[in-house]
Amino acid sequence: MQPTSPLVLLTALTAVLPAVAQDWLPIPTPSSPGVRNRAVMVTDAAGVAALFGGVLPLSGTYPQDTWTFDGTAWTNVSPAIQPSARTMHAMAHDVGRGRIVLYGGYAAVTTGPLYPTDTWEWDGTSWTRILTAHNPGVRPSLAMAHDQARGRTIAYGGWAPLTLPAVVGTWEYDGVDWVQMPVSIDPGPRREAAMAYLPGKGTVLCGGLAHDETWVYDGASWTPETHLAHPPEVRLATLVLDPGTNELVLFGGTESRPFGTASVDRTWHYDAITGWRELHTATRPGPRTAHASGFLPGHGIVVNGGYDTATGSTYGDTWVLAGTRGTYSTWGAGCQGSTGVVTLTPQTGSVPDLGATLRLDLDHLPTAPGLFAMVSTFAAAPTAIDLSAVGMTGCYGFLAIASGAIAEFRAHAGGVGSWSLAIPAATGLLGVRIHQQALSLDPGAPNPASAAVSNAGTLVIGQ
Repeated sequence: MQPTSPLVLLTALTAVLPAVAQDWLPIPTPSSPGVRNRAVMVTDAAGVAALFGGVLPLSGTYPQDTWTFDGTAWTNVSPAIQPSARTMHAMAHDVGRGRIVLYGGYAAVTTGPLYPTDTWEWDGTSWTRILTAHNPGVRPSLAMAHDQARGRTIAYGGWAPLTLPAVVGTWEYDGVDWVQMPVSIDPGPRREAAMAYLPGKGTVLCGGLAHDETWVYDGASWTPETHLAHPPEVRLATLVLDPGTNELVLFGGTESRPFGTASVDRTWHYDAITGWRELHTATRPGPRTAHASGFLPGHGIVVNGGYDTATGSTYGDTWVLAGTRGTYSTWGAGCQGSTGVVTLTPQTGSVPDLGATLRLDLDHLPTAPGLFAMVSTFAAAPTAIDLSAVGMTGCYGFLAIASGAIAEFRAHAGGVGSWSLAIPAATGLLGVRIHQQALSLDPGAPNPASAAVSNAGTLVIGQ
């Protein structure tokens, strides 16, 4: 073994394994909602995507229909009773009650309100109008998401049709009524923004007309975030939670440019630790804005419809963001050190993807400041290796270090330690697998070697 950077190991691994990337893939379907934009799609409690409303640009009509998508086929399930035809509305899945909540929009019809302020719920088979004592008022193009931890549907922003400017206002819906929240600081007037809930973080809002900031709402206040890398000023994009990785995925929209605007097909990931990073895929759905998007279990992030502001092209196709994300798994068991069994764990939300930083925690190190080593290798040992022969009684090694390994020493301040690895955005690293185990230099360890080892971990680089 030699003390050097694990980046050397990654460079050497570039061509070891075949690449398995996350990519956008078109889904051929026997039927579909047709060419439309400004529809809204949300996944329900049964894991089926439900889409409602929008605009059919080829005919200039506003459909009053409900479609579901199971990953293979679209089905028109429009019941006899459902919301009026509309666009610029918002929907969110109330996870606790198993209902999709719909609010507001623009109707553009001669019957009923032009700008409805009604609240509807979809239970997977039927729509029910909820008669609330209060509501957020007229605000088409508002953003909406459901706070799973607090059981509240959050609505923010929108625009005032008569005077056109964007509006402010944070509203919460509990399944019975809407309440405006008395927040002292908020993102300000915002229309056509994207918003989604990230477990462990809060309700995340980004973009909107003339905005590129990211804000987080915790149920009491809004907090602005600063990220070196973040999506540019974009509106009419979609922001969807991928529960498998606990990340938000932002796709498409209309970006502001020095000399106008343009629809884009960029994909961004947001996690609670590192913030934003752009995902570079080999295949893209094509520039589009005002599309519908949701997460479908067993498939991934699904996108349907939209249009391209530059070419005027409108779409009715369906795409899915599929493939392999990076993973980190732990196995085996550490041995007793002076403060307990040494344990290696990845930080919550930390994923070994291209362009990301993997962060690991090490617990039960000596109370006094000292050193530990992270050992990385291509191969795991076929069976656990008893380390009693080197004085580490009760400890086991899980790496095949005879085939080559790298050890990197890090200092710790006592008790706990951390290790991180910035993974280059080199596609040749996709699918690379690395096994790891930490060695704690511990004078108080109950063995002659005065050292202890952790459990083992395996990382697989994804995108």
